[in-house]
Amino acid sequence: MSYNPTMLKIALINFLATLSQTVAGFGAPLINMPFMIDWLGIHIATPVSSFVGLITSIIVLFYYREDFSLRSVSNLLIPSILGVPIGVYALSALDVGVVQIILGILVVGFALYSLFSPSIPTLKDYRWAYLFGFIAGITGGAFNISGPIIVIYAAFRGWPPGEFRSNLQGYFLVTNISILIFHWVDGNLTPIFWQASLWAIPGMLLAVIFGIYLGKWINVKRFRQLILVLLIVSGVRLII
Repeated sequence: MSYNPTMLKIALINFLATLSQTVAGFGAPLINMPFMIDWLGIHIATPVSSFVGLITSIIVLFYYREDFSLRSVSNLLIPSILGVPIGVYALSALDVGVVQIILGILVVGFALYSLFSPSIPTLKDYRWAYLFGFIAGITGGAFNISGPIIVIYAAFRGWPPGEFRSNLQGYFLVTNISILIFHWVDGNLTPIFWQASLWAIPGMLLAVIFGIYLGKWINVKRFRQLILVLLIVSGVRLII
């Protein structure tokens, strides 16, 4: 791989994004997508982010596999997969400027929600998973950002911290495969996609190793708050 300033920036942003995902349990697409849209365009940035997320999920889920509950995420998966092609189609049907504004609103909205942590009721009826999963599939197919919807669902369901982190990775593993398949069908897995993905992998792998070690020593709550503030900045940048 020859020297390429854009690809070096992709490697760096995916290191930072994966570090957040490994330590905090979420955040990779919310961090890397606003930047990679500028560098690669939305049609390439989404599958690259999904590819990086897929590999991250495999590694992190293996490490935290004892906390994983398939039953907790099973009702989310089928509606999510059904929503993915709608999100992929929306990329072709909508103006790029509109897409970026929607993405910015999603990022800022989720960050504000997480920072203020409003008191919410517990959802005891599992059928709510179908609605949350379908919406997450649409946002995942369009932006590879299904995480905010699933994080909110997890809060409503009261998942404990260990299960929260591992269940998210299990969910992302399946949905990222689906997202990549539909983007392949749509013709978005171009040579630029593969080049960007190969550049992103070294930073991603280093971040996973570093993040698992770092998670044992740092204040995860403070780290999450820092990530959320950075997300607000990047989201506002997309909107304006």
